[in-house]
Amino acid sequence: MMKRRLNFNRLRSEGAETTTSSSPKEEEVDWEMRPSGMLVQKRSENSGVVATPNLRIRVAYGALRYQISANSQSTFGELKKLLTAETGLQPGEQRLIFRGKERENGEYLDRCGVKDRSKVVLIDDPESKERRMIEMRRNAKIQAIHRLIDDVTMEVDRLAEQGERVQRCVETLDLLKVSNAKQKVPLVMSTKWETFDHSPASTHWELFD
Repeated sequence: MMKRRLNFNRLRSEGAETTTSSSPKEEEVDWEMRPSGMLVQKRSENSGVVATPNLRIRVAYGALRYQISANSQSTFGELKKLLTAETGLQPGEQRLIFRGKERENGEYLDRCGVKDRSKVVLIDDPESKERRMIEMRRNAKIQAIHRLIDDVTMEVDRLAEQGERVQRCVETLDLLKVSNAKQKVPLVMSTKWETFDHSPASTHWELFD
């Protein structure tokens, strides 16, 4: 009788240990540095989850709509790089909103719940947008100054070309003066007067009937 009791206690003890060992542990988030310098969540090497190779992500940017293909294990920072080719916005000028929350560059798409044909909202970073506007105005002023310089340069070149033509004309006239001076024929002044013989006046009168 005592032997059965001991066996029962042993089974109960083993069951308690099994229950304790099978209780789930809270997952701790580790971070790792990518070769590009981006800080991302570290993945477990023993994870057996097979991710979908590519996700078709719908991106709304104002009135524009884009569809981007990205790996489910990509980060939002990598998604921004793909959007740069479509929108022209640099990654630092983008903010990505998913499920009402702005996502950081190091967050993974699948861990945040991004699935095939999920919708992500893209907005401009206000500070980056202001810097871009200032840069655009500065570039516009520089271009205006360059155009003004080009106009002045063209006018100076035109005047210089006219001055060269005038100079060539002056040199040609000087050469003609020198040539004419060498070929000039001296004038001879003569004081000999030529006399003309006048017939004497006739006193013969003719009568008409």
